[in-house]
Amino acid sequence: MDRKFYVWPVEICTKKKVVGREMTVDLHTIPDCQLECFRSFVDCNALMDIDLKGGSFTWFSNSKNGFIIKERIDRALANWEWKKLYQTTALVARLAISFNHCPVFTKF
Repeated sequence: MDRKFYVWPVEICTKKKVVGREMTVDLHTIPDCQLECFRSFVDCNALMDIDLKGGSFTWFSNSKNGFIIKERIDRALANWEWKKLYQTTALVARLAISFNHCPVFTKF
């Protein structure tokens, strides 16, 4: 049987905002049934994150009241077989210059 190995780019986020000194979380715009379907797909295919290099975060908020929120919302997923074949692969984040997302690419 010929098996194929894939890497899936993923972006699922919960945007956060700062109001005064309290942080509130906006609701997902993605329906719960779609999130559950995605989680099931990840679990059924035994997918895991590819390591992120070049920074811990891929998104940041605009500064409000001196607070900046940083999140890792951009990811890439792969299965174990794929990770064994491409052991040196990393997800690389560069500095965001004019946008609130860091450019992210997969380095083999």
